[in-house]
Amino acid sequence: MDSVECFIEERRDEILNKWTEKCRQQVSAARDAHSLALINCLPQVLDDIQLAILDDAKTQEGRVSGAKKFNLLHSREHGRQRASVSGYTAKQIIQEYLLLKHVITDMVQDMDLPNRTNCIEAVNTVVDLNIMGAVEEFTHALDEVQSTLLGTLAHDIRSPLTVATTALHLLSDENTPKSELKPMQDMAIHSLQRATNLLGGLLDTLAIEAGDGVMMHFEPGDYVKTFSMACRDATQIYDRIEYEAPEEPLEGVFDPSALSRIIDNLVSNAIRYGAMGKRIRLTMRQDGDSVLLSVNNLGDPIPEEKQEQIFEFVSSDFQSTQSKNSWSMGLTFVKLAVEAHEGEVGIESDEKEGTTFRIRLPLKAKEPGKERTQLLV
Repeated sequence: MDSVECFIEERRDEILNKWTEKCRQQVSAARDAHSLALINCLPQVLDDIQLAILDDAKTQEGRVSGAKKFNLLHSREHGRQRASVSGYTAKQIIQEYLLLKHVITDMVQDMDLPNRTNCIEAVNTVVDLNIMGAVEEFTHALDEVQSTLLGTLAHDIRSPLTVATTALHLLSDENTPKSELKPMQDMAIHSLQRATNLLGGLLDTLAIEAGDGVMMHFEPGDYVKTFSMACRDATQIYDRIEYEAPEEPLEGVFDPSALSRIIDNLVSNAIRYGAMGKRIRLTMRQDGDSVLLSVNNLGDPIPEEKQEQIFEFVSSDFQSTQSKNSWSMGLTFVKLAVEAHEGEVGIESDEKEGTTFRIRLPLKAKEPGKERTQLLV
């Protein structure tokens, strides 16, 4: 072995193993991480370091040349991935890269090479650039998560406030039949309570950290009651809604606010992208230990290649993270909330039947209490 670049290639596994061991010892968020998730883009980062050293060997201005030609893509991917892992901070990402630097330079120090000092300088420069790229993307990803979650919450607050406003106007109208006053009053109170709960979600989102999603509040309740109330609220916004639910209660453990938001977002999506003035049909039924929900609207189908993309939280393309489909914000929450209940969501779309979102939620998969969802960005 007569060069550092050959050393990195031939002792790659040893470098990764030593780095992994040190990370588990010194980086708290790395202690319980799966080895593949922990290593992540490090092999590609080692390739970048090797290229920088080769470049260093070909020029007398190795440090400057390496810095100019270095590609930050892999470190940015690494930083973005860390934003989806619970417990990571920018400080811990910096610590990971410093440990990598120490592992490589300590091993190089033990080698008898004529260009050893220059190569160590190149390693230091490349790792320092990695740190900048990874931390920048980590911070950007967290900002994007927080911005999107705040956006979905702010959007979802409008529905109960609109319903409450409508109910209050009817209560103040002297032409409203007396038989309708109590139902209108109950509707206004229920909608304002929902809006209050969503405001609490806004406060939770302001404290978001790496890997965090939405705070869920699981409690025993009746799926049918929550579903029916959400459907009745939706009819105050769009009068061509049809819904069907079991006559008997379906008792389970779930987050009532999240279930209402799931329905709100699917109905909003159907109104926005379905055929104008056509009916929207919602159904609920029991299937063994699960409850099945569906929301169908007529109109142009969603292309098959777009059907998975519409659930994505943020784009994986670092050059176009702002080019998201406008529908994805509300549907992202739907997928996040369904999976937090250990459920599944799917979509069917064609010209004849329109678009149908189908959801399966276990009746009692969760224990009562608060739980923050984990989010992959």
